[in-house]
Amino acid sequence: MLLEAVIAVLLAPATAQSHFARGVELRNAGRKIESLREFRRAAELDAAMAAAHREIGMLLLDRRDFAGAAAAFERAIASNPGDMDSRYNRAMSLANAGRRTTAIRELKALLKDKDDWGQAWFGLGHVYARAGRTNEAERAFRKSIMLDPGLFRAHFELGRLLDGKGDREGAMEAFAAGVKLAPDSMPARFRLATLLQRAGRREEAAHHFAVVRELRDRRQRGEQAALAYQQGLKYLEAGDNVPAIRELKRAVKLRPDFPESRIALGEAYEHSGDLAAAIAEFQRVLELAPSAEIANHAGVLLAKSGRIDESIQAFRRALEIDPNFANADKNLKQALQIQKRR
Repeated sequence: MLLEAVIAVLLAPATAQSHFARGVELRNAGRKIESLREFRRAAELDAAMAAAHREIGMLLLDRRDFAGAAAAFERAIASNPGDMDSRYNRAMSLANAGRRTTAIRELKALLKDKDDWGQAWFGLGHVYARAGRTNEAERAFRKSIMLDPGLFRAHFELGRLLDGKGDREGAMEAFAAGVKLAPDSMPARFRLATLLQRAGRREEAAHHFAVVRELRDRRQRGEQAALAYQQGLKYLEAGDNVPAIRELKRAVKLRPDFPESRIALGEAYEHSGDLAAAIAEFQRVLELAPSAEIANHAGVLLAKSGRIDESIQAFRRALEIDPNFANADKNLKQALQIQKRR
């Protein structure tokens, strides 16, 4: 019995680690519900695994379960008191749960231990602003920017605060800094454009309003492309190649720079027997996002089409991207043998 107990103790951390590793894989694949289940299982098996509690907290934050997130971060801190990220995220979770006084106290305690952390000063400013303590919020935001000039949200929130206080010039300066850091931020550009217009700087305002319209249109196209891509995948999985090609071509037209749509379109062409079109799509994918797997697959299709010289180039491209890609190496050798026999 003693031996069995020892073995169980030794095996538990490994089992917890395997659940944690699986949780990371699922989280990276966007499967958040399943990843949360795995992280919770890891934490059940090893209650001292701070990383599992931290991951649970982040996923609960994403679901806006602020009380649950705060509790998860508290368990992470109990296992690893030096985990500054968990201390910060716990404080922000408490603030979002309405416990601002406690959040401010915890952020101040955190900054006593690490007073050069710009993100924590931003968090303190954010909580102060939500509590209506605007002067303290402004000081915290400025401290955050001084320590971390590249923190976009600090510039943006400072701009909002100064605009609310009637400091138009200060707000414009803050929003302009934010736009410089994040040119695709529609809220920052729109607020800057509005303030410029009020200040009579109409040409500058018109420029930023035009960019906002362009960004809005791009976002709408992206949303439409995502819907077409998902619909195309459904048709592809069902073996309906004609509607799959139609939807995926629409996705590519809306977002030509989205490699996943082109990969799926290439697969649909391949399944329908149009190898030339499939090869063309996979080659376009390689221009957008070099991939050894895609280069190798393009080489296979080129070889099937009798385009041996081009297939050799594709296999060599795959090996340039990943010199250890055994399948591409094998295919290259076979293609070279075919080339010699011609």
